[in-house]
Amino acid sequence: MTAPKPWSRRRFFLIPLFGLVILLAHLQSRYRFPYGYKPARFPMVMAALRLYTMDHDGAFPNVKNDPYASLAALYPEYLTDASFLAGISGNEAETTRLVTSGLPLNSQTSSWIYWPGYNESNNPALAILWENAEGVSFNGARRSGHIVGYCDGSFRQIGADQWEDFLQQQKRLRGK
Repeated sequence: MTAPKPWSRRRFFLIPLFGLVILLAHLQSRYRFPYGYKPARFPMVMAALRLYTMDHDGAFPNVKNDPYASLAALYPEYLTDASFLAGISGNEAETTRLVTSGLPLNSQTSSWIYWPGYNESNNPALAILWENAEGVSFNGARRSGHIVGYCDGSFRQIGADQWEDFLQQQKRLRGK
């Protein structure tokens, strides 16, 4: 009987160790991106909104003053991937199913907070779009606060410590 080769003894330890490394990398990624990695999700929706204004005399989408129907108006001409209408923390599969079937979006499928009825000439400090889930950035990475888009096409992260002040400022700007 021959002695086992050194590789076969190492394999006993290396294979589980490799599996553990993969598991830890996956867990770290899930921590860093709690809703998954969403590259350029927010910038693409903001760009689609701006493209829409170019064809509609500067007006952002406003379908019957319904934010979700207004966002759905971006598909497919201005936003070719319906899953982007789910937002960062929304349900991509259900959003895609609804939008491609011509059914209405809702707050259970889309996590975007959109304010229809504005145009690009409104006060640049007026926010028209933000992610409902607190604690994620424009691409789904964990970050304090909310990602917010403005009438002038810019966007930035509003920290959790500034969120209530931001909401109060928006109420004043909207005259409510």
